[in-house]
Amino acid sequence: MKNFYGGGRGLCYLKRLSHLFKSKNNRSRTLFSFVLGLICVLFSEARAQSAGERAVIGAEEMQPLQIGDTIPEKLWNLPLQVVNHPGGKDTITLNDYRDKKLIILDFWATWCAPCVKSIIKWDSIATRYPNELAALGVHIGEKDNLSVYMNERDWVLPSISEKSSSMLSDVFYTRPVVSRIVWISDNKVMAITGLKGYNIEEVEKILKGETVVLPLNLDWTHSGEETW
Repeated sequence: MKNFYGGGRGLCYLKRLSHLFKSKNNRSRTLFSFVLGLICVLFSEARAQSAGERAVIGAEEMQPLQIGDTIPEKLWNLPLQVVNHPGGKDTITLNDYRDKKLIILDFWATWCAPCVKSIIKWDSIATRYPNELAALGVHIGEKDNLSVYMNERDWVLPSISEKSSSMLSDVFYTRPVVSRIVWISDNKVMAITGLKGYNIEEVEKILKGETVVLPLNLDWTHSGEETW
């Protein structure tokens, strides 16, 4: 059904069968009418299915978030596809980590060398502070072999993937990006940064409840101007 709608095959079949309509044979014209009706039904069902999938993952009516915004309950409880979960889960929610003092969403891709270094860093930090901090990768792109890629590096950090990653990208950014980090603390978007300008000392201060000024990177966010 999905291929029928997404690939436009129905229109191809319709074009091939159009000669039946031009036929003077009533049986051929009846056959064409039947096929045309069937195509319309399949097309409608496929569109409904696609909308249903978007609704299931919560992509519809999810409002963009800026720095300082409170994370809505809908986002806290949204099922997110994940790989490399230490408990073997395929789906998580941000609410699973709501008791943490700091939640990190690290937007990355396997082809991005700085991103991989960032994931390694946060994997180490999260292991050091398992009760206070949750670090989650948000992998942008296909998840083919992503689990194998992460397992080969012995990472403990889970990574959100596929449609869930795209949805989170839309919430925080105006376009798909990598090498960016969303910091969530006290149920709010605390900061959106790049990969530089902070270290373990800043993280420890945040975990202690101290005020920390992080170097923001607002490129392509809903909090700042789009730049190229």
